[in-house]
Amino acid sequence: MSIPPISLLKQGVQSQVQSPTNQFQGTFQQLAAALKSGDLAGAQAAFAKLQHGAQQLHFTGFKAQS
Repeated sequence: MSIPPISLLKQGVQSQVQSPTNQFQGTFQQLAAALKSGDLAGAQAAFAKLQHGAQQLHFTGFKAQS
């Protein structure tokens, strides 16, 4: 059994932590674009996605680091 280098393990952990942040950022950008263009259905869909993501993070105990 081989053990991966620490740098690979660190990258994996960082990507898992950054992933929710990146997803939220992208969804916020979608929401902003929809609002700016007057796309009510798109804005509602993006907002619903943000709400769902926030609930998932709350239930899994994700804590953002400042």
